[in-house]
Amino acid sequence: MNDPKQQEKSSSFADKLIFPVIILICIFILLIWFEALAKESNSTNFYYVINELRNIFVKIVAFMAMVVAFGYFYQHDISETIKKGFIGIGNIIGNEMQKVGKAAASVQNYIDGQSPLAKAQISDYDASGNQNDIDITTREDIQNTEKLASEFAQKGESEKIRNQWLDLLKKYPKNIAIVEKAVNFYENNEFLREEEKKELLKIVVSAEDNFKTNPLYYKYLSISYLYLHNLNDDAKEKAIEASEKSISLDPNNPKWHRALGYVHYWLKEIDKAIFYTEKALSIKGGNEEEIYETKNNLAFYYAMKKINKEEALEYATESLEYFKKHTDNKLKAMHFDTLGYVQLRFGETKNDFEHSLANFRTASELDPYENAYFAHQQEALKAISYTINNP
Repeated sequence: MNDPKQQEKSSSFADKLIFPVIILICIFILLIWFEALAKESNSTNFYYVINELRNIFVKIVAFMAMVVAFGYFYQHDISETIKKGFIGIGNIIGNEMQKVGKAAASVQNYIDGQSPLAKAQISDYDASGNQNDIDITTREDIQNTEKLASEFAQKGESEKIRNQWLDLLKKYPKNIAIVEKAVNFYENNEFLREEEKKELLKIVVSAEDNFKTNPLYYKYLSISYLYLHNLNDDAKEKAIEASEKSISLDPNNPKWHRALGYVHYWLKEIDKAIFYTEKALSIKGGNEEEIYETKNNLAFYYAMKKINKEEALEYATESLEYFKKHTDNKLKAMHFDTLGYVQLRFGETKNDFEHSLANFRTASELDPYENAYFAHQQEALKAISYTINNP
């Protein structure tokens, strides 16, 4: 015969669970709907965010299940137990959001010049592209220009951004580091639209008379033309010509051959990218970091063409092991992404794709503002799903 007290306890327990269960079901339905919208719109960022929210939702459900089970078996006041459970949920969500906050703070510190990394990366170069230290005044001027340019970028004032860098070049006409920092700014600033990046060419071209014998300058000129190659039919050839100029000025330096390979990669000419990067690897010279940088690029290109699997895995693994000790998180992220991409392209099993996904996620944690890493994660997730559904 059933115990009336036990029946009353079970009924009370079920009644008090109805509301939170309905909320969780509604959230789950919304997540499925948003995921369908993300797939339909082909928005990689949207799809990634929904996927991460779904992961958080799973954590919440698992946590609530444990809390409710504990309350049912060991406590009489299930309402208090559920209340404590929602406090725990708040802590889970808070911890996840702290990761985003820390990443945003790190980027802002970089812009403000507070990060040791921001100061360490500013350097001058000789004619062969070797780094030399620069004085504190020049460093401070570069950081102030980056900060002001970032503020103008947020306001969409592209002309003021260009003038900031032009003024700095007039002040330091022989310092190639100014050109480098301008290129890095236009490459990495998240507020700049693609059409605004054409302003970079005006900045770099204005300095040509001061750097006609510097191969590094022509590397940056090549990058500047690459931003125009979809807007200007001549830009593609000019990008290649500028990179070839670097080689003509310093033909035995492997870094310029690697740079030309990168230009062809950007122009989606992968066979030529492989040719010049292999050429760079065959030339003796360059420091250890440059050699691993070349191997990393070559591994990525091999993976794009799905050729030379063993070399691609070897080069990507060696490069990552070397760059793991680097202080630059963006640089480390790039090498985690390369290994993940090689594993994805050559992968055959669910285990291969899971290793690939893990490397992509590490890359995103190190550099959360690089969209390509999120896109690669979605490719890995789709590959995992395919292997599960097609054993």
